[in-house]
Amino acid sequence: MADEIAYEIVDGSGGRKTRTGWELDRIATVYNIDITVPASAVILYAVDVLEADGVIIGSAHPSRSTLYLSDFELMGISTEAVKVRLVYKEFPFGDEVIRVGAVTSQVVSNMGFLKNQTTKEFATSLTDMSVVFTFPTNYEGVNSALYAGKTMTTGVEATLFIPERTIVVTKQEVVTGGYVSELAREYVGMVNADDWDLAPGDAIGTWLCTGIEGISNDNGLSYTITYSFQYRADQWTQTVIYIDPNTGRPPDDVKLGVGTTISSKNTYAMQGNALFNALGLT
Repeated sequence: MADEIAYEIVDGSGGRKTRTGWELDRIATVYNIDITVPASAVILYAVDVLEADGVIIGSAHPSRSTLYLSDFELMGISTEAVKVRLVYKEFPFGDEVIRVGAVTSQVVSNMGFLKNQTTKEFATSLTDMSVVFTFPTNYEGVNSALYAGKTMTTGVEATLFIPERTIVVTKQEVVTGGYVSELAREYVGMVNADDWDLAPGDAIGTWLCTGIEGISNDNGLSYTITYSFQYRADQWTQTVIYIDPNTGRPPDDVKLGVGTTISSKNTYAMQGNALFNALGLT
């Protein structure tokens, strides 16, 4: 007679609920084992029979789909039958760790490209961001006759640190590595196309998904996925300003253009967009 399997749900000690969810046991008895199987290999053979029947690590419990097989435990063995405990465990769906804060982004710019933090306007003349120096009357450097006693104004190079808000969500999910890869392909580099639940009131296009990474510590049964986002009030646009080749500065009458509108200062949307609420990070 061919190998056969009998399943039964163990009562009493067969179930327990822990801080990470339910754990349930089933007992599988594999009997009528082929007599040619050596005694030292019976347990291996029994597990092979169970796996051929679809009972594999990661398979769902027959009566609770959120429980997954994590262990085969030997309970008893004879030359004709092997009793195996099947241990199913539940992972903490929706148990998320959310980190919210800010990082500092460094921007190095020449005079004329930075906004004056008082006027909120881009510098357009030498006096907007500049330093003044008066050469001494007895100046003896190169071209002393040209510079001695004169006051000169020059533009400066500045470093601006901009605080940028961040949101990082870490969530354990029973998914495949391919699913994580597809999420990353769909969202990383995209800005929010909706009023995002994690940042209510922030404008569309202000949150950029900077990373989605999954790490599995159980051979791919589940993944701890980290979602990273960063905020910029300018909606991650790029501003291009015309520089007068004669002065090395923007023209005094800078005019704003958007997209394909031709002007001396154009703003372009650089990122694609996606519906962030579809990620279910609430």
